[in-house]
Amino acid sequence: MKDPDEIIFQPTSANLNRKRWRRFAKLWRGDTTSIRRIEKATPEWDTVEGAQMMTAFSMAWQAVLGLIGMVTLGVGGVGVMNIMLVSVTERTREIGLRKALGARRGHILIQFLLEALVLTFMAALWVWR
Repeated sequence: MKDPDEIIFQPTSANLNRKRWRRFAKLWRGDTTSIRRIEKATPEWDTVEGAQMMTAFSMAWQAVLGLIGMVTLGVGGVGVMNIMLVSVTERTREIGLRKALGARRGHILIQFLLEALVLTFMAALWVWR
């Protein structure tokens, strides 16, 4: 059983938290100037401040993870780009042959795009196996 002299407040917002202290100060001392002294004299765990701190921490953590994800995707994209550049430079004869047989620039680009997508999906499946 809890102490009957214990006062428990659980406001739903920070604005209500400030109103609570003003009302408590008026009831206890009859004025609102002693709010800081009351806060020091009655230690408590403020659920509103705790929730605000957790929200701020959660948002900061999401930002850090998002930044890590962006850097990872950027590095992966550069890697795929380099592999495809090597592929194109090694296959210039094949590209020339395809052009000689009537392939348009768009057909060749689609071929390389599809090859890049297939390689990416195969790598993803290999990682998730």
